[in-house]
Amino acid sequence: MSNLWTKIFMAGVLFSGASCVSEYQQPIKAGVFLGDEAQSLKGKQLQDILKVRNEFKEKLQVNDISRIASQSKRAVLNLFINGQSQKNLHLLPSFLPGPKVKVAVKGQSLGSGFCIHPDGYIISNEHVVRNGEVISAIDSMGKRYELEVLAEEPSKDLALLRIKNFQGAFPYLEMCSVNRDLEGDLVIAIGNPYGFGHSVTMGIVSQQHRDLSSFMNEEAQNISYLQTDAAINPGSSGGPLVSLVRGWVGVNTAQIPETNSLNFAVPNSAVVEFLLKVLKEVN
Repeated sequence: MSNLWTKIFMAGVLFSGASCVSEYQQPIKAGVFLGDEAQSLKGKQLQDILKVRNEFKEKLQVNDISRIASQSKRAVLNLFINGQSQKNLHLLPSFLPGPKVKVAVKGQSLGSGFCIHPDGYIISNEHVVRNGEVISAIDSMGKRYELEVLAEEPSKDLALLRIKNFQGAFPYLEMCSVNRDLEGDLVIAIGNPYGFGHSVTMGIVSQQHRDLSSFMNEEAQNISYLQTDAAINPGSSGGPLVSLVRGWVGVNTAQIPETNSLNFAVPNSAVVEFLLKVLKEVN
């Protein structure tokens, strides 16, 4: 093993408890899978779990960047997942080449999630919470919560969670329904890279409708990923990609190694499809 691969391999092992780890070599199960508490969604409609706005700002001021970043961070949670499963450890999530080793992981892995409704509904990646037995979260003020998984759709790499026993109104991000002509929009990505917590990076939407099926399991071929040059690192998976003029537009999912600009997010249109499937299953 070359010195470079040795360093990458050791980094993967050292950060195995502090990075998004996932395995897509096995066929991804199709369909939506409901958690034990999914029946709590019975009778609800989309607007009861997702906040949407139907317009966007046309002008952006310089001070909007720090203001929107500060406001958005309040809706983002650092996730800590305890569980045990056989996984291929990798420095980056899901589908990319590089050295891997199959081991039994027991302990904490890290990821991100964000609130989409004041009642405490959280969106994250399925690979972040996969096989999690206990899922804890910390908000931007350092307060800890426990989360429960309501539903997952592995083929979209999406999970719907809820803050346990939550009362009140949690800070949330609005989704923008106006998704045309996203290319060139300034965006920020917020997440928990390597456990540093609530980190903000900025870039643009580089392209819409990216097909990653040649890299990933074929079940993912119907997802048109957003490509961005805003940095997405291990631990940032599941965090929001937020347009500075539209609201959140995607769920941060993956980065291609050894690049600094090829990062991908599941678009919010796929999230809506996922949530509608979940509500159909329980109603």
